[in-house]
Amino acid sequence: MTFYAYEWAQDIPGDQVGFLSIRIGNYNNETVTTGTFPVDIIGQSFKSNATDNPIDAKVKGINHRGFNTIAPEESRSAYLLSKRNGYHHWEGDINWTKDNVPMMIHDLTINRTARNLDGSKISVNTNITDILYQDLANFDFGIARGERFKGEPLLTFEDLVKLARYNDTFLHIEFKYEFTQEQVQTLHNIVVKYNMLDRIGWQAFGWDWLKPMMELEPNGQYELLGGDVTDDYFTKMAALKTNANTIIASQNAALSVEDVQKIADKGYPIYLWTVDDGDTVRKFRDIGMVEGIMTNGAINVTDELTK
Repeated sequence: MTFYAYEWAQDIPGDQVGFLSIRIGNYNNETVTTGTFPVDIIGQSFKSNATDNPIDAKVKGINHRGFNTIAPEESRSAYLLSKRNGYHHWEGDINWTKDNVPMMIHDLTINRTARNLDGSKISVNTNITDILYQDLANFDFGIARGERFKGEPLLTFEDLVKLARYNDTFLHIEFKYEFTQEQVQTLHNIVVKYNMLDRIGWQAFGWDWLKPMMELEPNGQYELLGGDVTDDYFTKMAALKTNANTIIASQNAALSVEDVQKIADKGYPIYLWTVDDGDTVRKFRDIGMVEGIMTNGAINVTDELTK
């Protein structure tokens, strides 16, 4: 039996429902059955002309929490949509379960992104640190973004690392607070297990939180989030820089061009977050040390750079 694709409308917008008509026949062109059924169009993954932003691009498009404009943030669906929309850099956040399993979730509480299995809201504030890993199955982490994501589980850090390896992507992972030495060792062990040491950057607002990872991985990439651009800012950055590691100034795109240029003048590569409009991309594109633009996916960074 052979299937033939006769027509596909590539301009169907994301988050819409289309209809697919299929006819199945044998080699004598005799029709066996014909049917029309609904198909969820869940994002630009269905646009074959989405502009690719290569993993080694001069200005990298970094997808913040995956393609979360459509899919549940930091979910398998969000990261796969990210890749299909041209992103080779994925950002995410780690929080830990009660039994010390690292999970991809931004908030300490699960209430914003999770629902009860029947789709109802969780009535009591529930911290992920109070939940055993096996008990996460009592919640739905997809349905809050729509029925088509019903049943989406919370992604473990290990599953994300495997997914990034299979899809040839680079990870940018945030420490949400100061992790224990045991927790940092667990993260490092996972990255080593999948041979991804050269495909991950560690980020934190508390720069000292990264020191235990720096000891384990002196050649790593460390992305220092935020900070007022003062003499003290540069002094603290210099204290963390070695001949072996890579230090990135990961900064709020609300900074002035002048302040971003000051960082560039010190020779630090710069990532800017979180950018969902083309004007901001073009505002900073001529600063040579701006090497990454973090976005939720509302824009295509490569397209905006070239306008």
